[in-house]
Amino acid sequence: MIIRRMAEAIREQNWFTVIVEIFIVVIGIFLGLQVSEWNEERQQQARTKQVLETLREDLQSALAYEIQFTTQIQTGLDAWQEAYDAGKRPPPYYFRTPGSDTPPANVWDALLNMKLGELVHPKLMFELGFYYAERNGVGLKYIRYVTFLENEVLPRMKQDTSVFYIEDGSRLKPEFETNMDLLQSWKSESENNANWAKCLVDNLEDLAVTGETCVPNLAFDDSDQAVFKNQPEE
Repeated sequence: MIIRRMAEAIREQNWFTVIVEIFIVVIGIFLGLQVSEWNEERQQQARTKQVLETLREDLQSALAYEIQFTTQIQTGLDAWQEAYDAGKRPPPYYFRTPGSDTPPANVWDALLNMKLGELVHPKLMFELGFYYAERNGVGLKYIRYVTFLENEVLPRMKQDTSVFYIEDGSRLKPEFETNMDLLQSWKSESENNANWAKCLVDNLEDLAVTGETCVPNLAFDDSDQAVFKNQPEE
């Protein structure tokens, strides 16, 4: 219709009408593009909100489990220490998670397939990848702990507890003592991950835009090796 009117106006040399029709066409194209852009932006905002909500639910779930696990472990270690200090010789305290020994990674994998990097700030994308890699790595440490537990500790639990102690009964044998130390270490790292997850849950929407960070201090600490640093040379 507009093209026909413009053709007639040109034949009649009605330039005012031609200019008006061109203006209407340009405005129509502009409004069409603007509406399309608004729709696309609204769809992306809805998609981003859905992705962030999925992330938040996964992080909240991890946070709840880590708090539950670390609380239970600390209670068990304290009870073991109390019995040991009272002169008893309890078997090594151990902890086993229900279900899988490692945390699920399917949520993170699914979000990667949804092109998460196009929806959030690149720094947050890096941090989330870092968090999930760290969570998985801490899970692998638990695997090493529980493998020793199932191979060396549980088979001896029906024997006299003296099998876990050195000859004079004053302390656990090094391998069992070390395995409890590894549990304590796993607990501490799980607490770090819990704090990290809480920060992400509380600030996820802001981090998606600003790119600020929740990464905890993961600096290397070799203070437990201090005993080796001042040894006299032979």
